[in-house]
Amino acid sequence: MKTEKKDTTGLSAEDISYRQLLVTLEHSSQEKYDQAIMTLSGGALGITFAFVKDVASPANDVSCFWLLAAWFSWGVSVTAVLFSFFFSQCALRTAINQVDNRTHRKQRLGGSWNVITAVLNVLGGVAFLLGVICFSVFTAQAMRDKKEVAPTASSTASAVQQQLPMQFDYHIPQTLTHQ
Repeated sequence: MKTEKKDTTGLSAEDISYRQLLVTLEHSSQEKYDQAIMTLSGGALGITFAFVKDVASPANDVSCFWLLAAWFSWGVSVTAVLFSFFFSQCALRTAINQVDNRTHRKQRLGGSWNVITAVLNVLGGVAFLLGVICFSVFTAQAMRDKKEVAPTASSTASAVQQQLPMQFDYHIPQTLTHQ
C-alpha cells in the first residue's frame, strides 16, 4: 500500500520532515511485520512442537491443558501482533493525511488507530508471556511425571539380580543400589 504523494507547499520545513519520517516508518512497517510473525510463530511454536515430540509428551489431562494453553496464548500473541501491524499502518496513513490536511496539531495524531495499535501491542506481549508461563508449568509437570515413572537405580539393580542365573554369584556394588 503506497502513500500518495501530496502537495506539501505551505507546510513548514519541520512538518515536511515529519511527514517524510511518517512515510519512511510506514514503508519499514511491512518488513518488521514479516520478521515478527515469522519469529513468533516459527520460533515459539516450532520449538515447543519439537520439545513435546522428543522430550516431554503430555502424560495426563492437566499437562495437556497447560500445553494447549501455551499454544493458544502464543496464537493470540501472533494474532495480536498481526493486527497491530495492520492498525499501525492505518495510524501512520491517518497521521500522514493529518499532516497533509494541516490538522495534525488539532487532532489526536493517527486517530483511534493509534489507540487500537497500543492495546494490541500490550495484548501481544502479555499473551506471549502467558504462553511462556503456561509452557513452563507444562514442562515442569511433564518432567515430574516422567521422573515418577522412571525406574530408580536400585529397582533396576534388583531386577537385574533377579534375572541372573542362580549358579553365578554376581555382586552389584552398593554404590549402584543406593542413591
